[in-house]
Amino acid sequence: MDSRLFPNDTLYCEGRIRTWLRGWFHFFMCITFFPLLLINYISIFSHSEKANTTIFIACVLNLLIIYMAHCMSAFYHICPLELPQEIVAQKMDIIGANLYVASSYLPMVFALFPTNIGMPLLLGVLVTVVWNVVCIINSNYNINQPVFLCLWQILFGYYIWEIFHKVGIDFKLQWSRCIIDWSLVFSK
Repeated sequence: MDSRLFPNDTLYCEGRIRTWLRGWFHFFMCITFFPLLLINYISIFSHSEKANTTIFIACVLNLLIIYMAHCMSAFYHICPLELPQEIVAQKMDIIGANLYVASSYLPMVFALFPTNIGMPLLLGVLVTVVWNVVCIINSNYNINQPVFLCLWQILFGYYIWEIFHKVGIDFKLQWSRCIIDWSLVFSK
């Protein structure tokens, strides 16, 4: 038996319908959006009076990980591969998705949280991602494992709400205003 990630799942090389649009969308993002975003990051931080090098590095690292995940996804969903190569590409695609989610916490940790709250949350996210990656490599990945990353999102969301609540921003007002704005857009 091969070492595929999901044993009962057919692969593209075995006749599964290829999601071309996802691959081409990720390819388009790689060649257009991410270089422009990197240039934007550099220009914003170079003209900022309160430029924080740590936050800049976290943002660029986040961008590079997202770029890598999109490149891997484009490769996996566009290129025709043989069975062993497709198994590896599928695993790399899922690893990229896990790293994508985890890297989105980096700028928040350094920009919003005090060290005593942000670092334990970031450590929990990193342990969860390492666990997921090891399970993916060993083909022990369960589709329910990303739930643990969602639990970290709930914790981050709680602490972000606490921070904004202390500063006086009322989420309920902002959330209801957002719903009203979107309902006006869709009613036209």
